[in-house]
Amino acid sequence: GGKKILIQVADTRKALGDIAAGYRKRFKIPLIAITGSDGKTTTKELAAHLLSSRFRLVKNLGNFNNEIGLSLTLFKLKKGIEVALVEMGMNKPGEIKRLSEIAMPTLGVITNVGQAHQGFFKDKQGIARAKAELLGSLSKGTAILNKDNQFFPFLKKRAKGKVITFGIKKKSDFQAREISSVSQGIKFKVNNLKLKLPLFGYFNVYNILAAIAVAKEFKISNQEIKKVLRNFKPLPHHFQLIKLRKFCLIDDTYNSNPLAFREAIEELARMKTEGRRVVIASEMKELGKFSRKEHYLVGKFIAQSKIDFLVTIGKLAKEIGKGASQAGFRKENILHCQSNEEVVKSKKIFLPGDLILVKGSHACHLEGVVEKLKNQERLTSI
Repeated sequence: GGKKILIQVADTRKALGDIAAGYRKRFKIPLIAITGSDGKTTTKELAAHLLSSRFRLVKNLGNFNNEIGLSLTLFKLKKGIEVALVEMGMNKPGEIKRLSEIAMPTLGVITNVGQAHQGFFKDKQGIARAKAELLGSLSKGTAILNKDNQFFPFLKKRAKGKVITFGIKKKSDFQAREISSVSQGIKFKVNNLKLKLPLFGYFNVYNILAAIAVAKEFKISNQEIKKVLRNFKPLPHHFQLIKLRKFCLIDDTYNSNPLAFREAIEELARMKTEGRRVVIASEMKELGKFSRKEHYLVGKFIAQSKIDFLVTIGKLAKEIGKGASQAGFRKENILHCQSNEEVVKSKKIFLPGDLILVKGSHACHLEGVVEKLKNQERLTSI
């Protein structure tokens, strides 16, 4: 073919981001940026599901939420696209600021501030400051914030434009009421809207509220919101209920951090089951010097919840078992495994009627455990 042009740069990642920022400037369209310690991907997918009923939009695939993924998403912009929707991840200060410089958001959502990536920060205040970098980039843009989160006052002070709130416990612009778990998901009321979705967990109510707040900014009616959300499909590995012949699995293997783990355990304790409530817990990564303590505290939380049997995998997860037993959880109901394979082969874990939560950081590859169990079930049911 024709001539190829090679441009030498000092930093390829920065150059990619700079080119993406230049390209983004060509499009005078709203851009929604979503960040938070957890719930980012589900909130983004819910918001995209709602907005795509009315607008042509571009969103990042999966969790393509770093400088490279964001830049590649922006290159998908073209004539006729009306809205862009991006997720922003980070594990150190300055990252959200850089992503915001590239994307130039007009509306920002912070789902919550928790302990994800805590190992890269001195404390949770540091995580809150890093997430607040999104607000600094909005100038006159709207910020959508979780009023129930302990860092709400801190974040609100840093918002430069309009602030819209969502929550369950505190009076908010979008406040959920009458929340109840049903066999196929969750139902609740928000303002004058009655909703029923095929999603489980109170934590997902927050994600739904944030997505509705986004939709309302784009003048989507209550009737349309109700109709569109009814057919939202749960994301794989995000608290996904899988009914097998002998027992049920909850595949929550997408990722893990202390806040997300507690929320998952709370929801497991609420769910009805004929057998035991079982937790298969692997390690939570990127907690640094807080690792041992946070695993231990999750164990204590399990002991105080309606959980019947605990399985831990890996060295750090042993601390979960230690925290549980020291808080009164019966030692004979704790099983420690060295590997994922050992879990799959165990006869103690999977009893008829059990409801089994499988949770750990993405790096632990627990989705492989879920797949093997599904395959075993298929083989035994033939």
